Amino acid sequence: MNALTLEKENLGEFESLIPEKLAENIGREYYRAFIVLDEDQTPVASCIYKLMYLESADRDTEARLESIFVDMDHRGIGCGRALMEELKERLDKEGVKITRFEIPKEGNEDTADFLRKFGFVLEEKESDRIHVTIEDLSKSPACKKIRKSDIIGEIESIPLRKVKAGIMNCVFSSRREVEEDLPNLPLFWHQVQLSAYTMKDNKVTGLFLIHQRGEKEFEPILLFALEPGARKDLLNMIRFTAGRALELCPKDADIVINRKDDSIRNLTNALFPAIKGGKAYSGKREE
Repeated sequence: MNALTLEKENLGEFESLIPEKLAENIGREYYRAFIVLDEDQTPVASCIYKLMYLESADRDTEARLESIFVDMDHRGIGCGRALMEELKERLDKEGVKITRFEIPKEGNEDTADFLRKFGFVLEEKESDRIHVTIEDLSKSPACKKIRKSDIIGEIESIPLRKVKAGIMNCVFSSRREVEEDLPNLPLFWHQVQLSAYTMKDNKVTGLFLIHQRGEKEFEPILLFALEPGARKDLLNMIRFTAGRALELCPKDADIVINRKDDSIRNLTNALFPAIKGGKAYSGKREE
């Protein structure tokens, strides 16, 4: 068996092996993807992972598994092992020290057992991700409407250079985990009618960036504001975006919130106290 790196240019040939929601990440700077082909050059397995802290001076490089897949007709004949051996080789070349993953518990018992066989230590926990509907949003204290003004609005209403400068400022001033290639993503990556900014002295000092997948799924990817007045700006951006979402989004739209640090978890607990994450397997392996 041999492996082939996936890029934007060849993705269309193998899209049946790649989850649709993850395909958009192929070609991004810190994402990696590959497929395994059998002796007949038939694609039989795929893997997508994200590198983290690759350029950090304070933390070791880590990887997060986004997807592993082995075709049902090719299981039990060594394709999964070939996939994991290829993954290990690639992680070693990247200097990865720890690999992590989280998957829903329901329906993934076999995947959990498979990963255990290759050295992953697993635990059952509440998922870091929660799903919020537009109806849930309408009942939240975040829904107090904030009107557009000279200091707050949607990012489509300001020049691209100011958005980019704001992203750079927020990313490099933040202590939170953020997408490392965020400053390099095109403006259309963000839902420009929902993503909000705050501005002071003609400079962007806060951003609430929303990414849209398909017609009905939205995910916040950055919430940050600079002092002074950061707490008030954060709340106002949340309220502004919530009001826009109620105006523009279908009621059955799904907002996926990744509670990747304690501050986000505390915020979501305050805004949506009755909503909890589902049961999940969380795992890691030292490389």
